[in-house]
Amino acid sequence: MTTNNQPTTMKDIAEQFGVSIATVSRALSGSKRVSEEKREAICRYAREHDFYPNDIAKSLRYSRRKPIRIIGVIVPEFTHYYFSSVLTGIEEAATERDYRIMVTTSRDSYEREVAVCQMFEAHQVCGVIVSQAKDTIQYDHFRSLSSKGIPIVFYDRICTGTLHTLCQGYRSDNRNDFDSGLWHHAQSSGH
Repeated sequence: MTTNNQPTTMKDIAEQFGVSIATVSRALSGSKRVSEEKREAICRYAREHDFYPNDIAKSLRYSRRKPIRIIGVIVPEFTHYYFSSVLTGIEEAATERDYRIMVTTSRDSYEREVAVCQMFEAHQVCGVIVSQAKDTIQYDHFRSLSSKGIPIVFYDRICTGTLHTLCQGYRSDNRNDFDSGLWHHAQSSGH
């Protein structure tokens, strides 16, 4: 079993029940290929030991069937009511459309914004929603995302200049208008 406060793994559960990892996986996904009694016992044990399947690992295995779709979101700060309200709307709309969101803050720093965009590229997000940092005047990090086919939607602070043609911007005080415009853009971009 796990020690030192390490999370419970499927291997731990398999060892506990004397079954294979594949059997644990089937039980946790509700497969009828595992007896109801064993399935319930495995699921109960997993809940009691705070086991949660790793969605990213699952997506690697089943990416051809149904990949996990992640939208990266950058806010300048979490504490301002406006940004927390926008995040609430994004999260609700994403959940309704079977997306996950990965949220981070730029802390209103250009350097941090660049690092976050690089992280989003590495995680192969489906799109990025961003309110750019106040001191952002160079847009190479956004160009890099766009050149890889990752759609970018700006809100509140919208980019200008040559990058403007590569990106979609929305400015609205009405959350419903923002949500519908954002998701229309994502769907029209093939995401």
